Amino acid sequence: VDAAVVLLPVRERDLVVGPVFDRQPQRLAVAADHPLAARESVGVEDMARVPLIPVRRTPDHWLRVHAPTLTPLGKTIQQQDSVDGLDDGLRQVALKRGAMLLCGSVDGYESAEDVALVPVAGLPASSFGLVWPRGGRNPGVPALAAAFFEVLV
Repeated sequence: VDAAVVLLPVRERDLVVGPVFDRQPQRLAVAADHPLAARESVGVEDMARVPLIPVRRTPDHWLRVHAPTLTPLGKTIQQQDSVDGLDDGLRQVALKRGAMLLCGSVDGYESAEDVALVPVAGLPASSFGLVWPRGGRNPGVPALAAAFFEVLV
């Protein structure tokens, strides 16, 4: 892979993070009939009321942002069994087995109609970034990064 658009944060030393874009509030994905689903937003402390479903094989620094185990006031956020990806996680959410923190919509996912997204107040916005290997040799990557910067500025 010469470059990829990924959900941040990225902390791996062998990767370069270029343009950052698409900042969005984090949302708590809960079952459509969960009590939190009817709210316009939830506070970060409310996340202690429902277990989070983490994604397997993700770096610790990424999990601390997208599947935290403590609220800022120190309340424990329970963790459910981890899943292989967003599709699996949303199925678990729809089955009322927990919740997930997301940064975008769930349009196009098969379980989306059974899931509600509630903005979470008190968390930093999520964002995506263009990432490439440090020392990468593809001459098109700098041009791609420059095009991203030009469009984003």
